[in-house]
Amino acid sequence: MAVLFLLNSCSGDKEADKAQARGKVVAEVYGKQLTESDLDEMVDPRLEGLDKEMRRTALIENWITQQIVLHKAESELPNADQLINEKIEKYKTSLLMYEYEKRLVQKHLDTTVSDKEIAEYYKENIDDFELDDYLVRAILIKAPKDAEDLDKVNFWFRSSDSTNLQEMTEWAELNADNFYYDNESWLMYDEIQKMLPQEMVLNKKYFIVNKLSRKYEGENYVYFFRILNFRTGISPLEFEKNNIKARILQLRITKLRDKLRKEIIEDAYNNEKVLRH
Repeated sequence: MAVLFLLNSCSGDKEADKAQARGKVVAEVYGKQLTESDLDEMVDPRLEGLDKEMRRTALIENWITQQIVLHKAESELPNADQLINEKIEKYKTSLLMYEYEKRLVQKHLDTTVSDKEIAEYYKENIDDFELDDYLVRAILIKAPKDAEDLDKVNFWFRSSDSTNLQEMTEWAELNADNFYYDNESWLMYDEIQKMLPQEMVLNKKYFIVNKLSRKYEGENYVYFFRILNFRTGISPLEFEKNNIKARILQLRITKLRDKLRKEIIEDAYNNEKVLRH
């Protein structure tokens, strides 16, 4: 009994030494301890003052909750470790196969997609490119309210004269916080709407279809917005080129992955590495 007591005492001293080395205990749940050292590793060192204390308090509460639930789970799921290990092994196997096949595909994939292939795909799958929003060509300028020559900008951006539009572009590149102008490329309207104050365009369809322009003054900025052209119906090929290229490459990847997997399996059978008992 004395020897047993001595062993237990030594073991307890070791645990106490470990806890002491990790610093003051701030919480304990079912014998598991959270120390100051553990907590310091969880808290962002950039936090200070009240923010740091609030974060520490939240982490302690989360740790306590986690340990209570974990203890309950371990007591009611005695075979949990085995189940978890089996799931980890399955996930590891799937992940390893995925990474291997991905590297094989990257090595053998032909990433060149010709304009002819893109055009053929577009023609064969034309119904896939039905627009659910307006495509627009537009001008958007966001500039500080104290910027110079705002009256000139208000004239330039409404003009169709190339000289005026060039003056607008040069001014915006120097003075604007945000500037978009492209009279050759299409943009989804919803993408440009994100850059506008909500109250600037109240009737989207009316504004676009009538190709309107508007100047709007916010608290700190002035906005100039104009619709140059719009499109509905089928999205044009030039707008969909990158999308179509990505689709074609994904189809190639799927076919190549199936082909490479088939070759690997056939190689294993041909070399008598598969035995059925």
